[in-house]
Amino acid sequence: MNIHSLLEYLNENGTRWSSVSNNSIELPFEVKPHEYISFAEKDLELNDTRGRISALSNTKRALDCQIDSLIYAFGLHNLPKKKLRNIPCKFELIKDLGIIAPRILSKINSFRNLVEHEFVRPSQEQVEDFYDIVHLFLLSTEKYILNFPNFCQIENDEREEWLDFDYDREEGYIAFSIRGNDDKKVIKLYSSDENYIKVYAAFIKVALSYK
Repeated sequence: MNIHSLLEYLNENGTRWSSVSNNSIELPFEVKPHEYISFAEKDLELNDTRGRISALSNTKRALDCQIDSLIYAFGLHNLPKKKLRNIPCKFELIKDLGIIAPRILSKINSFRNLVEHEFVRPSQEQVEDFYDIVHLFLLSTEKYILNFPNFCQIENDEREEWLDFDYDREEGYIAFSIRGNDDKKVIKLYSSDENYIKVYAAFIKVALSYK
């Protein structure tokens, strides 16, 4: 089995997780995304200019921190710096992984442009809208931090072989052990590999259908 046939396997109807174990990721940040969004919520309660500006800043920090958390969770922090040079570049990586609807990222980006303009007095409604969309983003992606697959097995009734998935976040690779007929072959992809995102996205699609 090569990369092409691995992708075919992952994308076939009937491919599913047969067993899985999860763990919670220890993020390498002193202040976590949920803390920043909590600060922003308290800032909004002030309902004045100082509170709105603080809420805007803390909401942006929550967003940036969650983006970096996802980058770390999927082992993408080892990519060349040019691919991680700014939030739009990181947005593209997350969009390619398929872990969040593109329209949500589009909304976040449009609101984020407001944040980039300094010396602007934002309205309460603008800040609340930005807070709401970022809060939604945090809630919809926290499962990848709290319940990241530590190990899982993938199978398809139409095939004789099955796959064991494993990874090393620090080294930045994912690995599929192909098993069947007493044979074993391992396909390992590092985050620098051009197929890394494509294979990971196909794996995530199978993961999201797991019951």
